Amino acid sequence: MTLPDVTALAPLAVVSPHLDDAVLSCAGLIAGAPATTVLTVFAGFPPARDAATPAEFLPGSTFWDQAGGFVAGDDVVGLRRAEDRAALAHLGATPRWLDFLDSQYVVEPGESARPADIAAAIRAAIGELRPTTIAFPLGLEHTDHKRTHEACFLLLEESPVLATHWVAFIDVPYRAVYRAQADLRLVRLRDLGYELEPLSFDIGRRKIAALGEYPSQLKALAESTANAESPEECFLLHR
Repeated sequence: MTLPDVTALAPLAVVSPHLDDAVLSCAGLIAGAPATTVLTVFAGFPPARDAATPAEFLPGSTFWDQAGGFVAGDDVVGLRRAEDRAALAHLGATPRWLDFLDSQYVVEPGESARPADIAAAIRAAIGELRPTTIAFPLGLEHTDHKRTHEACFLLLEESPVLATHWVAFIDVPYRAVYRAQADLRLVRLRDLGYELEPLSFDIGRRKIAALGEYPSQLKALAESTANAESPEECFLLHR
């Protein structure tokens, strides 16, 4: 089955590990499918910590937050959610945020979400959104990306009827360095019985404008954002 254009995938739900990953990786897909919702997994507010908590786990003080220009005491998640909303507005999409804790803020083992927990939360959200298409990352290198992929893979295996269509996208900017991981994930999907049809998009000015709404993340990513200018790699799964 070949779809004539990406609008046939609408409404679309894009599962994003963090508050920027979907736009970095598949802005063309998001912009091309009307009524898209970006469902970000690790968008939860860190719990209150006691004075004994090491600073490197606290919002504004982690290595990544400092690289993004934040300082201790900043409402990092609140500010990043605001960036996300503004970015998605350029693409005509709506954000929806889950409350799982970004791994950089995890202090206790029990705070780290399991793929099964993430899958259950995604399933609940999908039940409300009722999208025609679910798009998910291949889950390269970063632990949060890997867990997001595993959660979506569980859903694809157990409940493929959650959506009429499924799309896998390669994580940007990780694809630049971890191409072998991406290839293995694609093989895994083929082993599940899926053919992978590449989708192509005109990235255009809307992606540039959307990315510009993530100033903290652009600062932290620095030179690696050049990878976002290359053609996006999304694959329609069908049997």
